[in-house]
Amino acid sequence: MLHGLNQVYKLPPFTPSASGFSDDDAQFLAANGFNVVRLGVIWAGVEPQPGVFDRDYLDSINETVQTLASHGIRLILDMHQDSYSSVFGGEGAPEWATQTGGMPNLNLGFPLDYFFNPAQYAAWDALWSNAKARMKWGCSTTTR
Repeated sequence: MLHGLNQVYKLPPFTPSASGFSDDDAQFLAANGFNVVRLGVIWAGVEPQPGVFDRDYLDSINETVQTLASHGIRLILDMHQDSYSSVFGGEGAPEWATQTGGMPNLNLGFPLDYFFNPAQYAAWDALWSNAKARMKWGCSTTTR
């Protein structure tokens, strides 16, 4: 049986250590029967600029993984987002990968933006259709 918790640090620099998470916390979790952690990974932390991967961020995530594993705690890595990106008051996609197509950003907040924000709809559509982002970067490696 899994007994776990969610660990997602939703503010820059998006790392658990920035919130104060340490070996002492992992030891406490293990001592209290926790055996799994859902660990959030934020795209804006991984790739803050197109094609530029933040090695320090990735190393910090790896350090957290290793710390938890050393106490017998399993991991579920979660490419996390709320409201698509900070452009909409959440976290997830970096600004450079948030294409709104000029649609109005109503900034209704979470969770209303999911249902009623045309700019967020456009950003999701751009992501799932592999549209090229600003500076010709995007998910797609070929031109449509």
